[in-house]
Amino acid sequence: MTVSFAQIRDKVRAAEALSFDDGVALYRHPNLMELGALANEVRERMHGDRTYFNRNLHINATNVCEASCRFCSFARLQPGDPAAYTMSLAEAWGKLEARVAAAEASPPALSAAASHGTRITRIRAAKDR
Repeated sequence: MTVSFAQIRDKVRAAEALSFDDGVALYRHPNLMELGALANEVRERMHGDRTYFNRNLHINATNVCEASCRFCSFARLQPGDPAAYTMSLAEAWGKLEARVAAAEASPPALSAAASHGTRITRIRAAKDR
């Protein structure tokens, strides 16, 4: 069943739940600006003028890669390249712990800080396994 963007937009504006097919249609919708404008309508309806951001933690334990993608500026493909690195597990945990300590030291601006603390506790528990 083909669903039009207009039909989905009407459902969104009526605060109706979207179906799997609606999600697939949105994924395939070619007009990113139109899709973004609809998403912004929902954001404004739910949160007003507030905007939230999520900062992800990414620890790249190595930049040595065997894929040889020609477009990648991150990977070091040549053996002995002075910019190549591979962290030990202890080094990777050290970087994670430094980020966790920095997060705990900064004042919690949102009530979501409690759930952040729970995630940190789970990360530490996983390390000790």
